Amino acid sequence: MAERSTIARPYANAAFAYAREEGDLPAWSEMLSVGAVVVADEQVKPLLGNPHVSAGAIAGMVADIAAVKAQSMANFLQLLETEGRIGLLPEIAELYERLYQANQNIIDVEIDSAQPIADPQLQLLEKSLARRLNRKVSVAVSIDGTLLGGAVVRVGDQVIDGSIKGRLQQLTATLQQ
Repeated sequence: MAERSTIARPYANAAFAYAREEGDLPAWSEMLSVGAVVVADEQVKPLLGNPHVSAGAIAGMVADIAAVKAQSMANFLQLLETEGRIGLLPEIAELYERLYQANQNIIDVEIDSAQPIADPQLQLLEKSLARRLNRKVSVAVSIDGTLLGGAVVRVGDQVIDGSIKGRLQQLTATLQQ
């Protein structure tokens, strides 16, 4: 069976193309992210694919909660439900967001730090990463108590391990060779 993200990709690409054509990328992003939250809700999950739920009910509910005003968005949600793919909204929203950020020349950066990072250091780190990646960066910092010191930076599928724990593991591996 194909992975959910593989199935969701064409829908995300279509949504992005349509949103770009309409010139309304942010509104589509908002609608998809709200829709993703709705269908991921524990009370809604049992309704997905339930034959006792009338056709279009889930799409209508998502459209109402997301305050969809554009008919194209409502049509997209109806298509997803008709095709039995409305449960893929979390994956569609994630893939759409990647396309949207790439279009805006933004990249997400996750930093796991042993201690809180002061604002001046964070700004310097953001500038350095933006210069190195040649993009605007959106940084999310989290504190990881398992790190002894330093930080681990994740950019897409790249990992820069500047933590003491990581350096000790590298040293151990080197000494064992």
